[in-house]
Amino acid sequence: MKKITLLIIFTTIISTTFAQWEFRYFVLKAGAVHQIMSPQPDTLNNLFLNTADGQMRLTPDTAFFVDYVPGFHADLHFHFDFSNDKGGIVLGAEYQNTGISAKYRTVYGDYTLIQTHRINSVGIPVFLKFGNEIFNKQKYFFAGLKYNFNFAVQVTDKVNWSITPRSKWLTDNEFVSNNLTFFIGFNYMVLNIQLDFMPTTFLNKEYPLTLNGTVKPYSTQPDKIFFLKTSINVPLSKWTTSKSYFINRMVRKFR
Repeated sequence: MKKITLLIIFTTIISTTFAQWEFRYFVLKAGAVHQIMSPQPDTLNNLFLNTADGQMRLTPDTAFFVDYVPGFHADLHFHFDFSNDKGGIVLGAEYQNTGISAKYRTVYGDYTLIQTHRINSVGIPVFLKFGNEIFNKQKYFFAGLKYNFNFAVQVTDKVNWSITPRSKWLTDNEFVSNNLTFFIGFNYMVLNIQLDFMPTTFLNKEYPLTLNGTVKPYSTQPDKIFFLKTSINVPLSKWTTSKSYFINRMVRKFR
């Protein structure tokens, strides 16, 4: 309920101050999502690995582990710029595919497992932007939040004795259907960088699994996940045609 309330507050601001907008335009945004250092579980609940020496219990690998989980996103935003051209409010829609990774080791022996959970979601971002001459320069800082609708999670297991990973899709009960992301960033011309912070994991910590009793396999999954986005941000407005000689010629040709 708190998540919906936050979105309502932003929507109310827009509806009550609509007359103050100077520029209104769509923006296409797309790029890469980088997850470099996923938070690692401290403990583990009943995760086993089938090895050449039989089934063995796994434990989180406490050694320093730098992983890289690449992803991508595509957005459509609508910008409402203030009449003083020093700020604005943005609403949008986003598709995102990204993930987290963790490394485990067998309690006995030298077998390891790297497990990656990749999530697919559709989000509704709402954010404020601020700078000087925002429309003309397209140079601004921004901060906001995104409400995520999670619809699919794929888990991939990669072991150290095989080059072929194994993948499967989680059931709907194994991940949460929605969560929040907070973000800050900077835009210059068509270049955009953004840091996302997900306070809670997208895996369902309360999901029960019957295995010699009932356990919750995701209960120890860590929260507080960071993602970095590097994107191309293209305004669908006269700004783009004025900055691009080629696009300007094409527009003139079809007038």
